[in-house]
Amino acid sequence: MDELPVFERFKEIMETIEYCLNTRRILPALILIYTFIDSISWLASDKRNESVKKRFTKWVDNWMLKKSPLPCSSLELYAARCGILHSLISDSDLSTFRKVKRITYSFGDKSPFPLQQVSDHIHPNEFVVVKVEDLYENLKVGLITFLENTIASPDKKSAFEQKATRHFTHLNPSTIDAIISKMDKQ
Repeated sequence: MDELPVFERFKEIMETIEYCLNTRRILPALILIYTFIDSISWLASDKRNESVKKRFTKWVDNWMLKKSPLPCSSLELYAARCGILHSLISDSDLSTFRKVKRITYSFGDKSPFPLQQVSDHIHPNEFVVVKVEDLYENLKVGLITFLENTIASPDKKSAFEQKATRHFTHLNPSTIDAIISKMDKQ
């Protein structure tokens, strides 16, 4: 299972998220984090027509929030994901209709609590503050735990490997040249 190209993509994405966090490119980091959760939750889903919302929140609940809760729910993360990925804003249909709090982000060495206090004072019960580094750490722990669980079950491992073959990959030019050369000889 560790030879699958999907793991190289996972590594690339995680390295890029870390680069973004280290260089304070918070929005690109969030875009990658939410997209990565989407991708992993799709790989984890065993229901063919399961909605993105359902599989996203299920994966977050099972793998990201179980061991180390964040100050938000999986549905609030899903709503934040919708706002960020679709419009680059913090609003989504779920937050607009007051079904969830909007997420605002803190990052770096400072505690998120002062921002939460200010937010609660100005906009009571409207925002929850999530530290971006904590969100990413929960994603990493969730991914590791999910993969360990998947590898331990032959059925889950097989289903994962099958779906992983559909994951984005690329061929380097020398591989393409070798394939064309073989085709020309036939």
